[in-house]
Amino acid sequence: GLACGGTAHALVQVADEVPREFWTALVEQRPVALATVIEGPAAGPRALAVAADEGGWGSLGDLLTDEAVTATAAALLADGIAAIRRVESELGTVLVEAMIPPPRLVVVGSGTLADALVFQGAVLGWQGRIAAEFETADTALAWAGQSGAVVVLSHVPSLDAPALAAAIGHGAFYLGALDRKSTRLNSSH
Repeated sequence: GLACGGTAHALVQVADEVPREFWTALVEQRPVALATVIEGPAAGPRALAVAADEGGWGSLGDLLTDEAVTATAAALLADGIAAIRRVESELGTVLVEAMIPPPRLVVVGSGTLADALVFQGAVLGWQGRIAAEFETADTALAWAGQSGAVVVLSHVPSLDAPALAAAIGHGAFYLGALDRKSTRLNSSH
């Protein structure tokens, strides 16, 4: 019994029933949702996994339910916040869990400001890396993947431009860069 007098329910999922793409998304730090029928006539280990821009993998056993659950999962993932929803269907109650990895911060550049940004990210529970050269930045951007928040502050065009391009290529969800008049391409002031 819980101290508050309430109850708790645990959902135990058979790992082999979960589509392998779900596990890959977790390892790659990509947002992904998992759906399982938890109550009703079709309750069991079948699972459907959904990634925001990639569609779904697996099936709960009914096309209409799969479509409704995929739409719900996509909406949850689009919100960018880990959440759980129940969807009622012909199969029963489907639990949809949206898993959003915590952001990973990559700061391109070095110095006191870079250190402060990584420190502030850590306060928020974000892992962070500082990269002062492109090879290190590219490795850090690959590590961050789609959960990457990238801040470019080196003011070195030969580092900043390739780092921003690499961040886009790795699917980082946030890009930020400090501006300096001497590095602007089209400065009218």
